[in-house]
Amino acid sequence: MQTEKSLNISNHKLCLNNRETLTLDGAKSVEGFSDKEITLITIMGKLLVKGENLHIEKFNKETGEFLATGRISSLTYSKSSADKGSFIERLFK
Repeated sequence: MQTEKSLNISNHKLCLNNRETLTLDGAKSVEGFSDKEITLITIMGKLLVKGENLHIEKFNKETGEFLATGRISSLTYSKSSADKGSFIERLFK
């Protein structure tokens, strides 16, 4: 299994240009996509991109580069369930 460093995914940078072009470094995987929503797993957690006419133009899993176009209305980060600790840790919070 390769680590983040061996995949050259060590930094996370997000750039939104005119709410039409999203470029991102640090993408690990695309969890789901449609023309209204893209769900990404990044090195900083899950990222939900919402909008209209969304298209994934580029995704390179080895380098973590991602490019999407469309009319972007929101970007929301959330932690994945794997980042929240074990079931027992969550139970006794």
